[in-house]
Amino acid sequence: MTIPDLHAGWEAIREAVRKGQVNEAEQLLAQFERQCRASPDLIVSDARRLAAAARERFGQATGETKVAAAAPGDRLGDLASLGLYRRP
Repeated sequence: MTIPDLHAGWEAIREAVRKGQVNEAEQLLAQFERQCRASPDLIVSDARRLAAAARERFGQATGETKVAAAAPGDRLGDLASLGLYRRP
């Protein structure tokens, strides 16, 4: 999956998490969720699923959903790893 705006947003989140900038990462995640909902490239149900998958992965990578601190490193994976179009 390559939607440039969403890809760039996800990469910004990954970079913030890698740098340990957790407040910035949380703000970027909220922005990413808004971008999903506003994307003309996604239908409503896919936008919701992608935003939810991003929030869940973010929580797993940082140890909680609302972040206070996170260790540096890449535990988020790339945008495609969120599996929007993965078959069950």
